Amino acid sequence: MQLMGSANQSAFHQIYDASGTLTANTPVLALPIATSRSFLLIENTGTNTIYADFGGARATAVMTGTAPNQSVASVTVTNAGQGYTYPPRVLFMGGGGVTGEFQNSSYLGVGLPQEVSPTRPAKATAVLSGGSVASISIDDPGSNYATAPYVWLVNNPNDPNGAATVGGTGGNGAVSIPAGGSLVFNGTVCPTCQVVLVSATSGFYTLKFMP
Repeated sequence: MQLMGSANQSAFHQIYDASGTLTANTPVLALPIATSRSFLLIENTGTNTIYADFGGARATAVMTGTAPNQSVASVTVTNAGQGYTYPPRVLFMGGGGVTGEFQNSSYLGVGLPQEVSPTRPAKATAVLSGGSVASISIDDPGSNYATAPYVWLVNNPNDPNGAATVGGTGGNGAVSIPAGGSLVFNGTVCPTCQVVLVSATSGFYTLKFMP
């Protein structure tokens, strides 16, 4: 039996090795952004817990006004990231609203990327310092938000290496991989974003991936 729509092994699909070592409390960019990735394995071959994080710097919106007529007052950086050479683009997604195509006044909106945005979304600019996002400046606060939008910091096309950072004790959304444990993505879902690894002590990891 063969998977429908597969290449039927008529082309090379190599598994690449990006294994490495960790220095205590020093986040390592294990993989940069990729346009395609179909398999990813991270195995902790050391004796201490490794923490994995995915994607870039992160931030949240602080609102002003009364729903459903709120605007973005400021943006709080919750993960300043590391290794940026260009400021990431700031996108405000979701947040609902009662104007435009969706004018249901009972719809409160959800602060998630796939939800409806108001017709005038906010705009902002990220400011870098030492390769990290130091602050985010509001260029346009937007209007008619029902709730705080999702803030997505998107890497500049010339910068695949800017990534989230995480301490050796995890936190802030990091995934823990205990000694001898592994994290595997295979099949229809596999992250193509940045992969950052860190541990409180020095250690080793095996990382295999297939584009």
